[in-house]
Amino acid sequence: MFLTRVGTVGKSNILKENEDYAYYVNISLIRADEKINPDYLNQYIKTDSFQRELCKRIYNTMPIINIKDLKQCLVVFPIMEDQIKIGNLLVIFDEKLRLNQKQIELMKKFKSNLLQKMLV
Repeated sequence: MFLTRVGTVGKSNILKENEDYAYYVNISLIRADEKINPDYLNQYIKTDSFQRELCKRIYNTMPIINIKDLKQCLVVFPIMEDQIKIGNLLVIFDEKLRLNQKQIELMKKFKSNLLQKMLV
């Protein structure tokens, strides 16, 4: 999992592929251990409570969080079975939201093209 830590602090994403990657110092690599499900952790990082936790640890006018401060952030996690259920459910919602957003963009383009043809 990657987490932005400079500029736009606190954006996370999971890489499902098992390959080597190069990444810049503005991004932290987070490896979930056996106690926490990566999908759950990714969703937890997006919560308001975790984002507030990050904001407490930002020092400069240029948002940045140090690795040692990131390690001190509290992560609340239920038993693994519940983490998997929560993580999977929220991943499904994210995918549906992404698809709906894509559909909205396509409909806007269609409308724009239709208006151009009708009014020209």
